Amino acid sequence: MKYLYRFAMLLLALAGCQSAEDTPERIAQDICDCMRPLAQSYEGVKAAAGRNDLDALHRYAEEMERLMSKCGEKIEAKYGALEGARGEQVKAAMQQTCPDIVATINEAEAEFIK
Repeated sequence: MKYLYRFAMLLLALAGCQSAEDTPERIAQDICDCMRPLAQSYEGVKAAAGRNDLDALHRYAEEMERLMSKCGEKIEAKYGALEGARGEQVKAAMQQTCPDIVATINEAEAEFIK
């Protein structure tokens, strides 16, 4: 499950190619929209783990990897690599835009990076 960690690191590295519309809030909204299915998959992972359903866990892991890759590519293609102050601004905007998704991803990172 280091996929979530890699995705989180990608988000922290996002910045660059910006237009007047590429405000931290707009970027945060795009990332939140993109990450919502990933967060929902993690909820499925928790449920499957509770049932000890290894087949479902495997399917969710594959789905999460696919979603993470697709989302990361989409965001990076649209906004370039975010880093430094701009990356921090986007992270702060995400806390305001989708605190539920940020909390779920943080929980997943904490769980799988142990």
